[in-house]
Amino acid sequence: MRKSILLVQMLLCSMLLISCSVPERTNQGNEPEEVLSGINISIYNDNSIKPQPELFDVESEADLLSTTVREIENADPAPVTIPTIDEINRILILEFTYEKKGETTSKTDYYIMIWDNSEKYYIKKFTMTRDFYYDKYDERAKEKILQSVGSDNWRSILPLTILTN
Repeated sequence: MRKSILLVQMLLCSMLLISCSVPERTNQGNEPEEVLSGINISIYNDNSIKPQPELFDVESEADLLSTTVREIENADPAPVTIPTIDEINRILILEFTYEKKGETTSKTDYYIMIWDNSEKYYIKKFTMTRDFYYDKYDERAKEKILQSVGSDNWRSILPLTILTN
């Protein structure tokens, strides 16, 4: 009998120790890092019958991705006023797709980039919504796109290597 009581006490003591132990926590620093996996470049094209913006290029080469990020980070930090609608030659959308190990897409950032008739380039981070999609791109669509993205926080930038390669 004494052995039974001792066995029960040891069992209860073991259960108590297990239930009071602190569970192992995952260290936030051990989480997989978000890595830029690709950049989709879309362009608004007024000579196209495709929905706009249309995908122009997809880049996934690591060196070119890091170069593009560095070039955007090195853009002039001072906000600038963009040219008038008549002076804007092209509008591009840059979609940066980030992945974590085990996830297809963890995050997406969007930049809108314009250049004017005098080959000056401007860029702005923005939130992509359905307001930026059109069946047909024309001057009226261009005006709506620029109104939707707003006139604040534009930065002057040099031509991106990703566009000149």
